[in-house]
Amino acid sequence: MAGPAFAEAARPVIENNPAYKINNLAVADSDANIPAAPADVQKIKNELALKHPDFFNFVLTIYHTGIRPEEILKIRLSMVDLNKSQIVLPPEITKTNKKRIVPINKHLLEFYKEMDFGYLPDDFFLFGSFRKPGKGNIGKFKDFIPGPTHINRDTATRRWEKIVKIGLGIEMNMYAMKHLGANDKILAGMSMDALKDLFGHTSKLTTEVYATKIKEVRRNEIMEKSPAF
Repeated sequence: MAGPAFAEAARPVIENNPAYKINNLAVADSDANIPAAPADVQKIKNELALKHPDFFNFVLTIYHTGIRPEEILKIRLSMVDLNKSQIVLPPEITKTNKKRIVPINKHLLEFYKEMDFGYLPDDFFLFGSFRKPGKGNIGKFKDFIPGPTHINRDTATRRWEKIVKIGLGIEMNMYAMKHLGANDKILAGMSMDALKDLFGHTSKLTTEVYATKIKEVRRNEIMEKSPAF
């Protein structure tokens, strides 16, 4: 009777990957990642700005910069240069493992100035806290403020769900703020190339996943600029 070693050796070996060069099936974007209607977006803005200003600054950063929430939570004050209006993301905190320089537009810059973090240590997180694992809060009873303790992505997600999904009854994901920011920029006249550079994408096709309004802009351009025969 053949032993385990023989059975192992007798297994057929596939020399070539049968799935090689077969593209993955397209994955439909979740409806929750689609921005809510303008009236609901305004409700979200009002709720966050009036009752949760620190978290509002965090959400604004997603909207204005397109930086992924988990990357935003790793930004330290040393990476933020208000004089040059830019955030320098080192390779170790980006998805692509490449350094990325993200402009801070004039609207976001005003909110960052109001955060008044210029006198704080450079190693503080831009959106951190003063909590300590197992010790609770050791300072200001706040989070999403410049502080020494890193905040997890799940904490941000739960905060959004509590305020927006449960509190306001609006079924929109926090990540949809990146989609909303992309669409608003395109509708305001920003070029696809500029948006691609802002988001750190290597392909316009990737950027178009977020800037879904680009087709509407192009259609309007065709309608308005088509010449007479």
